Amino acid sequence: GGLIAVGVTVPHADLDGAATARLGGTASVATQQDVTIRANATNEGYATGHGVTVAGIAVGGMAATVEIGRGTGTSEVTASLDAGADILSARYVTIAATSTDTARADGESAGGGAISVTGALAQISSDQGTLVRIGNGATINAVTVNLQSDNTERLDTQSEALQFGLATGGGALSTIAVTGDALIGIGAGAEVTAINILASARNAFEKTYYADNDEANLASASVSLAGVNALLSKTEVGSDGDEFQARIDVGVGARLTSAGDNADPGVLRLDAFTDVNALDSVETEAYGALGISLGKSDVEANTRSAVNLDGATVRSVAGNVDIATRSNAYARTDVNTTVAVAITGAGGAAAITDLETHNDITLNNATVKGRDVKL
Repeated sequence: GGLIAVGVTVPHADLDGAATARLGGTASVATQQDVTIRANATNEGYATGHGVTVAGIAVGGMAATVEIGRGTGTSEVTASLDAGADILSARYVTIAATSTDTARADGESAGGGAISVTGALAQISSDQGTLVRIGNGATINAVTVNLQSDNTERLDTQSEALQFGLATGGGALSTIAVTGDALIGIGAGAEVTAINILASARNAFEKTYYADNDEANLASASVSLAGVNALLSKTEVGSDGDEFQARIDVGVGARLTSAGDNADPGVLRLDAFTDVNALDSVETEAYGALGISLGKSDVEANTRSAVNLDGATVRSVAGNVDIATRSNAYARTDVNTTVAVAITGAGGAAAITDLETHNDITLNNATVKGRDVKL
């Protein structure tokens, strides 16, 4: 309170843990049972803040932020059969890296006075990634080999700014940036022999929490003689320089052999899948004598599902070879702008959706054989 009051609140959550499971390079394993190498991470981060500033001149700010991951190019969750390691015999071999992240940033700033200016920021950034790796020269002999790299990001933001006074100004900004990958890498000279070989890389992003609860991601309202409101919500899933990827790489001289027979031909499948579901809404309101109200909702996705065989051999003795890349992307943006003034007012709204998906299968000096080969 008083003639002039300034209030700023900055809640922050930082999640940068790592999970690693390895079978070392000097290991040699023979068993009639199963072998499992599994790394798993479940992260939850919430940043929530609320602030109220009341004075003759009131200035209020709120910045709620969440950061996930250890930096671009780092796979925080890794399951690895290291270079030179051997699994000589086993029933089921599972090498899996799984990460599930849930994060929300929620900020509200309210101000009242003769002159009132408030702003609220809600921001989440994540480069969390998963990696399943079979190192150079490693070998696996089993009945079934299952490689799973699964990265799921459930993120959402909400920001609200409220102003009351003779002259008011308000703004709210919401941003989400996601660039993590789900990767499988099979190194040079590695050999995997089994009746069934399945490799799946899945990278998923979901932004639906507030929409599922019938709440806007951004909201601003002002009641004043003269008021200006501006809102921007922006979601980026991947970028031109750092795509949101699900990718399988099989290196030079590596061999994947499904050693089935006519009675049990076996399965050999390599599958990369990206999945994006983003719902975003903005609501801005201005009431009084003079008012300007602006709102923008922007969702952009740049994803790539890829399988790359570089000098590798993928062969099914009696069955089919299936290599698939798939993408699913859905986005909905919604902007509602209300201007109710006695003298004059202006409103602007922009809803933008830009989805760019890529599905690639690349064979470079590679050999693929099977009863039927499906790409």
